[in-house]
Amino acid sequence: MVYCFDFCGGSPSSRSDGSTLEMSIFTEQADLEAVISMMQELEYVDSNNLFLMGTSQGGAVSAITGAAHPDKIRGMVLLYPAFVLADQANEWICARWN
Repeated sequence: MVYCFDFCGGSPSSRSDGSTLEMSIFTEQADLEAVISMMQELEYVDSNNLFLMGTSQGGAVSAITGAAHPDKIRGMVLLYPAFVLADQANEWICARWN
């Protein structure tokens, strides 16, 4: 089974609630944790075989969430995960304020 969802505030064309101005990798992690909990409650889901798949920022969020819950996540598929987000943000802030 595959469950695809849209992070709250994920984009201006998002089907979910929320604003892009209110989202972060931490709000996305909370969204993903809610999806994981929901999936574990479904009778037809093998909760011992949950895998995460994410692309770019979704890949970074999947990695953070998977690392925080190794007992719940069996594996991950990360497509060009944006692990450099924090470094890029720090560089941008330093360049802007210096």
